[in-house]
Amino acid sequence: MHSNYDFDSFQEIRRMVETAKASWAIWFKLYAYEAGGHDFALPIQLHFPLFDAIRESSQHITIMNLDALFKGRKDTHSLANLLDACESRLMPNQAKQCRAKLDSVKPLVKGVGILRGNYFGHRIRTKSRETFFAEAGLKIRDIDELLETANWIMWQLACAFIPKEHGITKDLQQSVTSSLNDVLQLLREKFDALGKSLGETP
Repeated sequence: MHSNYDFDSFQEIRRMVETAKASWAIWFKLYAYEAGGHDFALPIQLHFPLFDAIRESSQHITIMNLDALFKGRKDTHSLANLLDACESRLMPNQAKQCRAKLDSVKPLVKGVGILRGNYFGHRIRTKSRETFFAEAGLKIRDIDELLETANWIMWQLACAFIPKEHGITKDLQQSVTSSLNDVLQLLREKFDALGKSLGETP
């Protein structure tokens, strides 16, 4: 049987993984819609202060959670510590694969640490956001890889450690995208309706 500490640690780390996934999905969709000239680009630009704040906070939460998940100290909730706590419930080869997964993304975690310390943590004023991202050397696919790695490890532990009724949300990104689309569609319809009413004014 697992201890309450092990279970609580699993639940905490699961929330961190899912929050990072949700935040990344929000940021990426906003960026893709605006940069790609999507129909939703106009309502995003018209409500720039709101969506800029959403974009910034989504980046912040993603980086902070990824840093905590992959670089946590011995006394914190992190993937490495969770593996230590749950290793007795895993097959030896399964635990080895999980640790190999963690080791494979260490170069990317270093970049996350740079962003966590210099931009999202201390908010150094002498450099631009673009400079910090360039110095971290991270690309969109790198964040995707970190999230996929965290999610893969959590699924291994979910299957071996947590009863099925406590499973991880599989369609989280789809749910986030759908909710964001609903909000943007409503704003677009309001803008279109305003344009029509102004056009009908004598």
